[in-house]
Amino acid sequence: MSVKLSFWGASGEVTGSCFLLESNKSRLLVDCGLFQGTGAEEKNRQKLGFGPASVGAVLLTHAHLDHCGRLPLLAHDGFSGPVWATRPSLDFLPIILYDSAKLSSRRETGRLPLYTETDVDAVVKNLKPVEYRTWYQIMPGFRARWWDAGHMLGSASIELTTDDGFSFLFSGDLGNVPSPIVRLTDQPPAVQTVVMETTYGDRLHPPRGDELKIIIKACQQIAASKGTLLIPAFSLERTQEFLHIFDHYKETGQIDNTLP
Repeated sequence: MSVKLSFWGASGEVTGSCFLLESNKSRLLVDCGLFQGTGAEEKNRQKLGFGPASVGAVLLTHAHLDHCGRLPLLAHDGFSGPVWATRPSLDFLPIILYDSAKLSSRRETGRLPLYTETDVDAVVKNLKPVEYRTWYQIMPGFRARWWDAGHMLGSASIELTTDDGFSFLFSGDLGNVPSPIVRLTDQPPAVQTVVMETTYGDRLHPPRGDELKIIIKACQQIAASKGTLLIPAFSLERTQEFLHIFDHYKETGQIDNTLP
């Protein structure tokens, strides 16, 4: 059995993760995310060029919008198969997609919404939960298991194998570890082909912990001046991590408990 891999997003750009695997028996997607940033509106409105109705399943690495946000478009164009993901990802998915549909309907572009809550309904009714490190027969010819990616609750790298020995690993988004609310990243086994997203692949992050010192110092300075701290935190998991950090350091007295 030969296998063809093609890229329908996150290739030469950061967002829109979407990878198609095809054999002579089956077709499946890993992720189907929205494009974001400059030119994203037009990219997201382009017809999916691989025939969504012929896709048998979607495997989801995690529930950030740039990895799951085009699933309702997929369903609108004929996809009716299962969406496989970890249980935390499937808990987040309806929240993220219904919110995206509402925002699309409110956006003043003079055009129809990108998709509606009815399209989201079609996705949500076909969710399939998985456990980490457990093999699942996804469809004829393909097995998969999910490894903890340490990125957000439920995030995973997905290992795929075919009946005749081809093996793949789709990284999804990895880390940044250690995190106070997310487990450490798993070390998946060796495979033949790795598809890795590398937003920060050309740079080194400072050691974890340095950012906490900066936050504490900023909070202390703002409290001393009787000011207010505004943080534009909006993404799932990062916002929760900020809240966890503030709660912890207020309890330990390193941040003024009255700081608004």
